[in-house]
Amino acid sequence: MDLKKIKALLGNPGGKIVVVENDEPVLVVSSYEEHQKSLAKPRSSAEEMLIISNHLEAKGGFSLPDHAVVRVNVAWISTKEKLMETLKDIKHDVYLDYPQGRTKPPKPTIALEETIAIIPQFPQIKYFAVSNVEEPDAIYAIKMRLPSHVGIVPKIETKRGIENLEAIVAKIQNQHIMFDKEDLYLDINRDAELFEQLVKLTRQKSKTLGITVLELHGVVFLPFKH
Repeated sequence: MDLKKIKALLGNPGGKIVVVENDEPVLVVSSYEEHQKSLAKPRSSAEEMLIISNHLEAKGGFSLPDHAVVRVNVAWISTKEKLMETLKDIKHDVYLDYPQGRTKPPKPTIALEETIAIIPQFPQIKYFAVSNVEEPDAIYAIKMRLPSHVGIVPKIETKRGIENLEAIVAKIQNQHIMFDKEDLYLDINRDAELFEQLVKLTRQKSKTLGITVLELHGVVFLPFKH
């Protein structure tokens, strides 16, 4: 085993435990102390969840409540290094959002594999959301690669995703879904009547399944800066 490689990995944020594959060190997971802290601190309950963009937090000038969860959307970050730099500065719980299958700009330039690989280094990541979830087996495969303290959040934004919601929840045993109604509207070719039916159906299904629907509530406008 290459001890120099291990020493280099130990310099990464949070790391004291090294994952080894084929006698080669490949990844720092976390220090034992940080891992214990991440397990000791419970995730925010569904009733008090307040998800706020890291872009808004970065503007400063106000204090986030303790129960706030900072959302980091990987689509807006160009490199793995910048993503890690962003994450290490966040003190609140983190909702890491991976826009799988995103067609509108910006499209993600960091691979799903790369994103999952860095999660163990940041114990403040408590949620991992994945876009355009439609098939139970696909999201289950992602869930099985996450640390146990990270909750998987499927983003439901298509008609097929809504139709398969029961199967998805049964497979991954999740607590929340994120419901993107704007993308759903585009998915069904702007059929307003069908849109209203599907929104109602999603909420009804979620209530029956005992899961929380995370929806957008308002937006914030700020001056554009060059």
